[in-house]
Amino acid sequence: MSLKSVLIALSVLSIFGLALWISSCGSDESAKIDCNKICNKEKECDSQMTDEDVKSCISDCNKISDSGYLQDSYINAGNDCYGKSCSEIDTCMEKASDGCKAPDYMPYINAICDKLVSCDSNIKKEDCVSEAKKSFEGEMSGSVKCLTDKAFTDSANCVKNAKCETLQDDAQKCMEDIFN
Repeated sequence: MSLKSVLIALSVLSIFGLALWISSCGSDESAKIDCNKICNKEKECDSQMTDEDVKSCISDCNKISDSGYLQDSYINAGNDCYGKSCSEIDTCMEKASDGCKAPDYMPYINAICDKLVSCDSNIKKEDCVSEAKKSFEGEMSGSVKCLTDKAFTDSANCVKNAKCETLQDDAQKCMEDIFN
């Protein structure tokens, strides 16, 4: 497996999955998301969503509400977006991400690269960091850039404990454990 494919797999699995899931649930220390409003609006917009799904949505959202993983500007804009019609929410949320400042993802990149180097002596850290930065620069759009530095630092701390033999799976589990 090439360095590039590992980096892409790790970043896509963890960051995009995470950002898409929490783009409608969560909070950081100052702004508070209205989980009831969001989850009930989701049900209004998705006729297949059950009352049990709403309860699960609210529960998941509340777990993240004090995590500090989303920027205040995004949370505040998101609260406004969920007051709009169902057809306007997606466009509104896309615009909401325009106000976000790209987070410091270097702790995460360094953790991944340190782990990859420790697992494979043929990988050079400089090459890994360079490839990962290129990958992340392309991914820093939409709701991904609305994650906070804390999200990447916590993710990095988790990745440091991943096992070489199961790095991709461990890294994905890391993200799931942190954000669920």
